[in-house]
Parts: sequence; structure tokens; C-alpha cells
Amino acid sequence: MTTPSVALIFALSAVLAEGLRSNVQDRSVEKWHGQPYGQGQNWGAWHAPAAPCQYSQNTWAVAQCIYGLSHGGLYKVFPVLAGRDGVIDYNEWKSRVANSNPSLRIFITLASQEIPGKARAWGASDDANTIDWDDWQGFVQAASSASGAHMDASEWADYVSASVTAEALFDAANGHGGSFGFFKDEKLNTHEWANAFYKCGGGDGSVTMGELARSIGLTPADVHKVFKFIEAVGDKCDRGWRSRFTSAAADAATINQCEWNQLIPQMQRQSPGLSWGGVSKGLFANSIAQMVTKYYKTKTYTRYHR
Repeated sequence: MTTPSVALIFALSAVLAEGLRSNVQDRSVEKWHGQPYGQGQNWGAWHAPAAPCQYSQNTWAVAQCIYGLSHGGLYKVFPVLAGRDGVIDYNEWKSRVANSNPSLRIFITLASQEIPGKARAWGASDDANTIDWDDWQGFVQAASSASGAHMDASEWADYVSASVTAEALFDAANGHGGSFGFFKDEKLNTHEWANAFYKCGGGDGSVTMGELARSIGLTPADVHKVFKFIEAVGDKCDRGWRSRFTSAAADAATINQCEWNQLIPQMQRQSPGLSWGGVSKGLFANSIAQMVTKYYKTKTYTRYHR
């Protein structure tokens, strides 16, 4: 993690901590399976986890670790992490999940969920700097709707990594490179996405998986499924004369600009209601994760393990 990124997170934590705690009483009445949050929980026996995912090396591994806390279902992870007040800020997350770059990326992705009827925009009713029950429930529901009701640990980790990768691509397209944080009210349009090709290693006409991962501050295991998806939906770009001189293996190892630019039309077909005058980070990440997950429900996919 870069020094500016660390400074940003700690500055946010210091400024927001007092305000967050002042809202605990209001947060505690959020609905929990149709009841006030935490009703029926034995809070007297609750103890915060002690960073069980600290040694997980990437977002995929951290997500698998989180799944391992879900004895009885992913919805039950939230009270384990949040405790009685029903809110998780970053300081709590890093002490209860992991104090690491991959863990922070997942925290930001979950906190920036765009809940229907509760805009993520700054000053709106959903606080983009914390994870509450609505954020957690919304993310798990989205993952389950794409993966299926019997989502296993690997499918959950795939969905989390795809979401984190999509948010990182959004940030790179907006000029943040491998930096990350809560960037206020940014949008992404088709022109910015096309230019992001060069920001992600495409200066020589193609982007490799390693270049993509380095440019957005993730690992190949994190970006692999999204990378393969972008390459796959750009297949029609491989029908020209150049493709006759390129092996299938070499083509699958890179994304050219034509393939890169097919992602937005694919999103438009899958989510026709999206505004491409400028889409927000939460909507972009959700759309990408949903598309990637559903696509590989019917296509062969071999996970990256190295």
C-alpha cells in the first residue's frame, strides 16, 4: 500500500470515528431478517475475531477466509464482525479481518455498495465509509443471485475478487492508478474506459494479465477471471487478418484494444438501463461482477493458482 493511501485511510478513520459512534443507536434499529438488528443474538458471549485472515495474500484468499467464518451461512458473518452496534468501520475491519492491502480493498468494495433506494453518493443516507447490514446483505444477495443459491467458498471468492477488480479498473480509468480509497462522486464514461487501456499497460498495443494486475495494485489471482472475461467477450476482434498469425494461446494471454473496448457494449446489452454519459463506481462494479459470474456459469473456467 502506498504512503498516500495509508494516510488517506487513517485520516478518514480519525475524522469519521466520532460521528460514526454517535449514530450507533440509530443503526441498531436496521432490520435483521425482518426484526431490529441483532435480535436473538447472544451479545454477552460475543468476542471480536482477532484478524483471522491476516496471512491471506490476495483478495481471493481473504474472501475464502471470510467464507470460513460463515458457519451456517454468509449472512451470519456480519454480526460476528460487526458486534452489537451493527456497523463496521475500517479500524474495526482491519482488527477483525486483516490489516492488509487485500483486506482493505474488500472493505472499500463492500462499503461502497449502492443499495436500491439508498444512494452511495456522499451526504446521502448510506454511509460510503462503513459497512452496515444493508451493505453486507446487498452484496451477499448480489453474489448469490449470480452464483446460485448453493454458492461455495470458491464461487464467493471469485465474486468478491471480480468486484474488487472492477472497482480498481474504475479508479484507474479515473486517473488513480494503483491507489485506492473513497473518491468522491466520480463517474466513468466510454471515452474514459477506452483511455484506461493505456493506463493499464496497453502502450504497446496489448495488456497482459501481469500488466493489468500491477497497474491497478492487485495480483494475477485477483484479476484473472475479469481478465479472461474481457478477452473472451472480445472474440469477434480476432477475425481479422492479424489473427491468422497469432496462436490461440498467445491471443488468450493478452487483451488488445478492440477486445478492451467490447466490455462497455457488453455491459449495455446486459444492463440496458445504465447511463453511459457516466456510470458510478458501485454500479460499474456490480455490473461487471454479475456479468463475469453469470458468463462462467455456462463456460469453462480454470482458476489461477500460482
